[in-house]
Amino acid sequence: MKLSVVSTTLLIFITINALLLNPLLAQNNSGITITTATASIIITGDVFFDHTFGIADYPVEYPFARVQELFNKTDYICVNLETPVCESGVPQTDKKYVFHSKPGCIKSLTISGVDLACLANNHIKDQGNTGLEQTLEFLKANKIAYIGAGMSLKEARKPVITTVNGNKIAFLAYSNVYPSSFWATSSTTPGVAFSHPNHIKKDIAAIREYADIVITIFHWGKEREAVPCETQKFLSQWAIKNGADIVIGHHPHIIQGVQTYRGKPVVYSIGNFVFSAPVEISRDAMLPRIIVENKKVREIQFYPIKIRQFQPRIAAGKEAEVIISTFTSLSRDLGTTLRKRNNSVAVWTP
Repeated sequence: MKLSVVSTTLLIFITINALLLNPLLAQNNSGITITTATASIIITGDVFFDHTFGIADYPVEYPFARVQELFNKTDYICVNLETPVCESGVPQTDKKYVFHSKPGCIKSLTISGVDLACLANNHIKDQGNTGLEQTLEFLKANKIAYIGAGMSLKEARKPVITTVNGNKIAFLAYSNVYPSSFWATSSTTPGVAFSHPNHIKKDIAAIREYADIVITIFHWGKEREAVPCETQKFLSQWAIKNGADIVIGHHPHIIQGVQTYRGKPVVYSIGNFVFSAPVEISRDAMLPRIIVENKKVREIQFYPIKIRQFQPRIAAGKEAEVIISTFTSLSRDLGTTLRKRNNSVAVWTP
């Protein structure tokens, strides 16, 4: 088909304006406009603001101050909120560590740009059902979504599906950690979503057609064990077999490696984040930054983290080398080779 000079000029004008108005559009060599939407997602390890540990004595900007620059460059941020946030509650009496963060700490999350709180862990009910309920209300009031816990089993299993630069991302979260009294079991029992294989299968199936990427988060494993246990391996493989694209875990309080299963990444443990770290090994962590492009996982960037006085910062120099070396070695033992980028980031690619 021949085009007139006027038609050709008009077509060029429309194409150029479309590119200027929509930076997510580009042209391939054939002149056909294609989508190049890219989304970035951060998922952190354990975060708490327990006033008895002294972290509440710092300014609200303090907890995330030294990772804020990376947060600002990221489209969507999820934290593992390992504490109830409440005015009052009924403290658990059968646990060694019982956390309680005051409502003012929510501001640390909002000013840092946190979008989603993962609540499937073994501390979210440390202040009982009252503490959990208040936590949910404070999150709602501050427009922070949540997954992995609720005032019923249905709510605890409910996914969050969000669109990030044209990519539909779904999040699910489960806990495989005691006490079992924290697990939601019915329409009348508040608590966390337990990692029941049948629930995982059904939950992923229910959202698979509505999401480009399904991220499943697990609170699991053994504390300060660098090698994932058989339960972690089973649950991660089960999730991927049933449609998950990415599996990320926490709870061991230290780094565990990455394993590639059926072409999908399983990040067994990313360690702590804004958290008390009494021993040196628990002060090293990884911060995964997932890059999704055209509705597929392009890569995961792992930033080495060093924690001091509850505050995570991106490690540099020798510290970064040591953390990355540990992480890549643990991953190699699981059959996965990670690339190093500028000796400051470890990178997983499909």
